[in-house]
Amino acid sequence: MYHTHEMRGQRGNWHGCGQWKKAAFMHRFQQHQAAWHRGEHQNINVNIREQPDYYELFVFAPGRTKDAFHIAITDDVLVIKANAGTPEAAEQWLHFEHNPKAGFERRFQLNKKVDTDAITARYVDGVLEITLPKLPGTEPQRVNIA
Repeated sequence: MYHTHEMRGQRGNWHGCGQWKKAAFMHRFQQHQAAWHRGEHQNINVNIREQPDYYELFVFAPGRTKDAFHIAITDDVLVIKANAGTPEAAEQWLHFEHNPKAGFERRFQLNKKVDTDAITARYVDGVLEITLPKLPGTEPQRVNIA
């Protein structure tokens, strides 16, 4: 991620190159940290599971309420958004938070098997669970091997 200067006998440390390396690293770290809290680098974890009659999406987004989420379908694309939460006073001393409350948006292309009129969602214990039922008659055909 960061360019390291090679010097004779010294590699990847702060010595021999002065304080500019440390200052440059801290500057880039602070920029990355600020972008993370603005939601620019959010990578919210999502698990997708297929069952015979439906698909399930599990969006891991702790520390929010169900009112923070917005789920929409546009042109066979499922869009999941969450508004940024307000930081609590006790959390303002943190230098880094693994699950920041910044807003995010994730998009998923749906196939023609999904019944978009019957999609349901619930938010339990920090996980947004979205159920996408399959349309009847879209099960794969079994081919017998002769």
